[in-house]
Amino acid sequence: MIDKLWAKPPVRAQKRPVFRLSLLAALIGSCWGGMAQAHDLGELGPALSKPPAEGWKITDEKDLVILDNLDGAKTAQTLSYQAGPPPKPLRSSLLIFTIRSDDPNASVAMTMGGADQGETCILEARASKEAELNCISGLSVDQLGWTADAVKLDGKDRLQIVERDGQAVFLVNDLEMGTIKNRPAMNGEMGVLASGRGLFGLSHFSTYVPKEEDSAPAETSASGAGSGSGSSSSDTVPASGPVAATGGDDLLAQSFARTPDRRGWTQASSDGIYMTGNENESGDERLFALNLPEVTAEGRVTELQLGLIAPGSDGESRYASAGLFWENPRNKNSCTVQVTLSGDGVFLCFDEANRANEVGRLKGVAKLDGNDTLAVVEIGTAMAGFLNGAKIAEVVDDPSMGGDFSLIAADRGTFGFHHLTSGPISGTSTPQSPPATAGADDQRRPEFSMGDDLTGPLPRFGYDNDRTIGAYMGISESILMHELGHALIGELELPSTGPEEDAVDIYSALQMVDPLLFPSGDQSLDNMAQYSATYAALSWYYSGKLSEEAGAPDTPWQDEHTADLKRFRNMFCVMYGAAPAKFADLAAKIGLEESTLQRCESEFQKQNRAWTNILAPHTRVSTFDPGGQLPADAPGAPIEVVFEPSKRQIGEFVRQGFGEALRMSNTRLGTVYALPRPLRITYRDCGQLNAWYAPREGEITMCYDIIEHFAVMISDIEMGTHQGYETPAGSGSPAPKTSDGAGASPAGGATKAASGESGGDLRLDALDELADSGVPQTPRLFASPYRGPTPVRNPYADTVTTLDFYKLLKENENLLILDIRASSPVKTLPLADMVPGIGADGSLSDSLQGRVSSFLDELTQGDKSRPIVVFGDGLQDRAAYNAALRIGSAGYKVSWYRGGLEAWTANDLPLSDVK
Repeated sequence: MIDKLWAKPPVRAQKRPVFRLSLLAALIGSCWGGMAQAHDLGELGPALSKPPAEGWKITDEKDLVILDNLDGAKTAQTLSYQAGPPPKPLRSSLLIFTIRSDDPNASVAMTMGGADQGETCILEARASKEAELNCISGLSVDQLGWTADAVKLDGKDRLQIVERDGQAVFLVNDLEMGTIKNRPAMNGEMGVLASGRGLFGLSHFSTYVPKEEDSAPAETSASGAGSGSGSSSSDTVPASGPVAATGGDDLLAQSFARTPDRRGWTQASSDGIYMTGNENESGDERLFALNLPEVTAEGRVTELQLGLIAPGSDGESRYASAGLFWENPRNKNSCTVQVTLSGDGVFLCFDEANRANEVGRLKGVAKLDGNDTLAVVEIGTAMAGFLNGAKIAEVVDDPSMGGDFSLIAADRGTFGFHHLTSGPISGTSTPQSPPATAGADDQRRPEFSMGDDLTGPLPRFGYDNDRTIGAYMGISESILMHELGHALIGELELPSTGPEEDAVDIYSALQMVDPLLFPSGDQSLDNMAQYSATYAALSWYYSGKLSEEAGAPDTPWQDEHTADLKRFRNMFCVMYGAAPAKFADLAAKIGLEESTLQRCESEFQKQNRAWTNILAPHTRVSTFDPGGQLPADAPGAPIEVVFEPSKRQIGEFVRQGFGEALRMSNTRLGTVYALPRPLRITYRDCGQLNAWYAPREGEITMCYDIIEHFAVMISDIEMGTHQGYETPAGSGSPAPKTSDGAGASPAGGATKAASGESGGDLRLDALDELADSGVPQTPRLFASPYRGPTPVRNPYADTVTTLDFYKLLKENENLLILDIRASSPVKTLPLADMVPGIGADGSLSDSLQGRVSSFLDELTQGDKSRPIVVFGDGLQDRAAYNAALRIGSAGYKVSWYRGGLEAWTANDLPLSDVK
């Protein structure tokens, strides 16, 4: 995900993580994080001291109480206590649990009532993920609710009973199952029941009764229905009825009353200020669900006053923040508008994979006097965030819209909320929705225009055509390749052993540098390729430097992205390692240390090898993907590329100027990888600086806005423009000028097939050395581990058989024979020299290639016409193919003995000791 272009976000409103634990040799995979210790089951605690039911075991692990019925006893295990009538104003009873069982009817339930009351109501969650609410009296069963897939079995399922005003609402994971009113089961026993074969983990049970003065009464509908929306990230219990008033005390009081206690956090209220505190857990956060009135046709304004107090001098507290958070329960996209302890107002959005995008930031606008005012305005398809009357940012058609609102408090500190209001906009004009890059200069006309009705600048980079196209292609393609990396991991279910964001940055770098390794011979095209790769990396370098100058804090530890300068280092190192000569000038001007550069070649080899091997099972074999393990005609879904019209100059320049080239390039990827379903790539105006892959839809969205942002930033720095418009050169520091150099055309002659002549009566055909395994010839080096089918031909070498090799031995007294095997063999071909490592992977522009050329120059005393034969283990030795590529591309006359030692010994020819 592309994000965080200037300053870094505060602690974000992250989705709840699933924590791993040990439960009877890891039989249960997760538990609820942040709640009380498992053995602390509140009012159920005394019941644990009683003997378990027949056939059951009860154990108290570190993180939860385990009810064990793996032996399948037919009895049920109950834990109960005398609850009695609920106190005023309400009582909320909450159970958090997990089930591990192959019996679909195994279940955990909360119970209300008992034999003494003549009725028991049972809220049951089953291993089949079904949930059911029944009230049982004698032989009579009254089913009040049933639903499939209400139980998640993720270790944090919740059963809840909220009692208020003579009625009780039953909920499973915030979904209302039913309501009872004035029934016999009420006002007596409550408890937990487990039945069926399996393991049942109880991680939390508590009852919560707010102080009556802290909880304003809420009107209750006829059905007693709760909100039922239940953000998956919320800690709170849904309200027992809709909120009639929009006034702050009502909304805040009900939100705090519905939120159960949380270990490490405190909450209190005083004089209309509702406070929560976190003294210990850096990086933690808390949500308080709000039951806001519906958005009307006029729109809605939600306004909140708040204050933040740091817990002390701890440096991490600078990431403390608080504000409003909303999440769309249908797609799990969310956004938040917050005040940070550093005095900024920020607008952040997260996709369903929890990848962040900073939509906007106002630095230093907060007063931090306890009375900062945040507002979220919703009109039509637009949402805007404001701090103290100043607009932070705006999104249009964002997938988070329609989400459930909560208060959010993040990191360590004390957070106070007051004067919360929400209601229709009255006398408010509809806010404008300019793209995120538009500013005060937006009405100016660019010097070159794609259309009179379009807005925004159009940097042309000195009207150098190669540089202009290279810059826009580099920006757009590097972003797309980043998102494609996410898509490949998601669509092909690839493993990612490190942070995914870093991994796909590397994938993008490999794709961007690849055209430099195979020059076209066309000077202009090769220049564009050089510019594209250079600007792909420089985008992050400039962004990081601007952030440094702005005094932005380091990236918070919770953020899955690496800081911009680190991202530049990682991407540029891979590019440099692939082609040191092409990036040497830029590396020197930026000031990368020699010790870093020395590691870059091995870094390129390692990363290129990793991505090649991990994608091989999903890649069709071809000239440029010889390591693909699928046949060339393997079935797979296509990639569709769509360019929507843009209202901005740069968007239309991308669409009209080279949209077709991008379409062809990106569509081709559908022929490289065998995708399980179609993948759609859409370029469009988004109203935010972003690009993302949506796993559910199988779609990548490329925002023209992010391309414009980077293009304007680079132009302002390198060309002295002002917000992308041409002005006399200002104070912006010039960037390192990229090299004009296009790569040299590949050296080497035409390939010829082995003659296959008999050579008189001599027959050396014990092995079919020209057997076609279906791998086309390729100028690309094979990646380690170098075992697999090889092409019949090599573009830089003659392919020879054993018979051909035998004839070369007889005809050339000065023939050089190079054995490239690296496994310390004791026997080799007569007259062969051992040169292990010469067939290593990498690129034909890396530093190893330079060392190969120097070695050969010394070995041949500068005579490039001296014949060389290179060989390895046999037909499956790809390192020998690589060695022939390296030697031939250096301009030497080389033959590749494809059969190698395998063919030599198959023909019963003699071997010699290794020299």
